[in-house]
Amino acid sequence: MEYTQNQYVIYNGAEICRIGEKVRKCFDGKNENEYYTLSSKDSKSTYYIPAEKIDENVRPLMTKEQILKVVDSLPYVEAEWTDDRNERKLKFSDAIRNGDYSRILPMVSGIWNEKAERAKKGKHLLNDDRRNFELAKKLLHTEISFLFNISIDEAEEFIQKRIQKNQL
Repeated sequence: MEYTQNQYVIYNGAEICRIGEKVRKCFDGKNENEYYTLSSKDSKSTYYIPAEKIDENVRPLMTKEQILKVVDSLPYVEAEWTDDRNERKLKFSDAIRNGDYSRILPMVSGIWNEKAERAKKGKHLLNDDRRNFELAKKLLHTEISFLFNISIDEAEEFIQKRIQKNQL
């Protein structure tokens, strides 16, 4: 995919960044390569992403319409779960990195169900599952926050109100 200067993207599945210019840099002292510069929206960080690997590290932000479809689908998502911890971790990491909500939401629903089952037995969720759940939540809230110009804390309420409104 071709990215343009000043376009906002999701970097590494969690951080909103603005694409800067394409530059040629030599970081290893031998080879000069072409990089996209990314400026973090929330920090003063600047990242240099090799142009040939840009699609592996970033994806375009969703549109308002796309994110609303995601929110509207939340009550109807069927849970996905696998007992193999390593397989779950790999699938979830890949889905988060790609921002693929059609894969993320069923896994989150599966984690939610697993949390409830474990709570009945007096147990807590495994750390990897808890971390993945929080990462998915952060990704969704970050995009909603940016697109609708609200705080991250207001994103949860935004989701709840949208779902309630649709169920009336």
